Amino acid sequence: MPPNVLVTLLLVILSGLASVPADASTSGLTLVAWQAHPKTPRYVLPVRQGEAPAAAAERYLRHLGASKELMTLFPHGLPKFDSQSFEASAFEPLSPSRFSSQSLIIANREADYDTESKRTLNFARLYAQAEAKSNLETFMLPIAADLGLNPAESGDLRALVAKSFSLLTAMGGHDADPALY
Repeated sequence: MPPNVLVTLLLVILSGLASVPADASTSGLTLVAWQAHPKTPRYVLPVRQGEAPAAAAERYLRHLGASKELMTLFPHGLPKFDSQSFEASAFEPLSPSRFSSQSLIIANREADYDTESKRTLNFARLYAQAEAKSNLETFMLPIAADLGLNPAESGDLRALVAKSFSLLTAMGGHDADPALY
């Protein structure tokens, strides 16, 4: 399928999802952008009410490391982040009101977390070029971003993603299990 047809299809799907009511998060879940590496798009993390963003990042990584199935995608171990990426300044609240200027790519390979990931950087660059006039910002949703959340919170995460991003791309690949999405 040509890339422009795929992008159009995703935009149509997401425009329907964007009609999710503003009060969709009944659990108090919010989204933050985590600048884990200066060279990669910021990761989108769900944060529980009363939870510090760094604690949410640590919760995610702890659950990722405990999942034998998901760790098969990371043969070299968990992604490495320096201690500065867990400081308060590395996190920024995301706002659904910026919907039209935010795009999201879904990571599904170990290399997507690498600061030199050509695939990830190319997607971010492609979005920036295509939407240069609207200042589109690209973010990345980590593999199984709802790790450690209960079912209601997982549903809220999906609703918040639909409200917050005008473009969603699952990068895909032959090794990506659809259950991860």
